[in-house]
Amino acid sequence: MSKQKQEIIVMAKRMFKHACAFMDCTYFCHTEIKGSGFNMTQFLGIPDIVLSCFSCEVYLKSLLLLQGESIDDVRKMKHHIQSLWDRYEQVDPVSAQSFLHIFEEFGSKSYFDEAIMIIDNNFQDVRYLYEDVEGNTKSNRTFLLYFCRCLREFCCYKIHGCSWDDFVKAGCNW
Repeated sequence: MSKQKQEIIVMAKRMFKHACAFMDCTYFCHTEIKGSGFNMTQFLGIPDIVLSCFSCEVYLKSLLLLQGESIDDVRKMKHHIQSLWDRYEQVDPVSAQSFLHIFEEFGSKSYFDEAIMIIDNNFQDVRYLYEDVEGNTKSNRTFLLYFCRCLREFCCYKIHGCSWDDFVKAGCNW
């Protein structure tokens, strides 16, 4: 394996670890919202969405990196989840179809397309939600959490060759 390919794999692993850390914080927020006994959504709903979006972004960027996209090109895609997904479908259509097959348990391809469009720029829009005085910002937390969980599983297979559960059981050898 070439030195350049090794460096890409190391970077993808670092990105995966980073995305997992944000996703774990997402689950903490989500668990607190559900288990608090009172409406914590007003306090943790925004961080929950922002962290989920950032996790999805980094997972998708790690997949693109593994497919030969340069880190500079990946960075230029900013925080747009739909653009990142669209690019991944272009560079690895077989894997993208495989991912969508996993997702079918949750919803149809048309639902996926509509939901990803809604969350496309939530990372930025929800962070600055206070600026949206007209209430135009939309999100889909249910889709976002499921998409994030599917991406973690998918990336784990692509990067570590095993499921997330098996990776955790093996001690998370980052």
